[in-house]
Amino acid sequence: MSKVILNESRKNELCELNRISEVIYETSVDQGEVKILDPRGPIQHSTLNDSATVSVMTRRQVRPKKKQVQFTDKPPDNSKDVPRPLPTSPKADDVAPVAIQAERRSRIAKAQDEELRWSNLKLFLRGEVEKLGYKK
Repeated sequence: MSKVILNESRKNELCELNRISEVIYETSVDQGEVKILDPRGPIQHSTLNDSATVSVMTRRQVRPKKKQVQFTDKPPDNSKDVPRPLPTSPKADDVAPVAIQAERRSRIAKAQDEELRWSNLKLFLRGEVEKLGYKK
């Protein structure tokens, strides 16, 4: 539910707040500046008058090398060179019948519970609260 604002100063403030995204994302007319600090002298901020090129490397471009711990009593693992078998989809024989039965029962219970909730919602909307299947 929204409120009606009658105060003129509050209206102006809200109008300014509604424009925040426009103000934030406005493109600037100024070009970027490059400042160089002189490493030999005191810290000075100087602006270059000539144009410069800046290259940026993103985190995605940098690939950190994975570190591996090797033990002296174990030979190094050269599993990188060994081709891995392609993953296969599970077969019906791989799943226990008890697990299938439990999953089936839980899905049936969920469906029945959802059906009861929908019927209770319909009864509630009709005003027949005394006929609800369970109270919540």
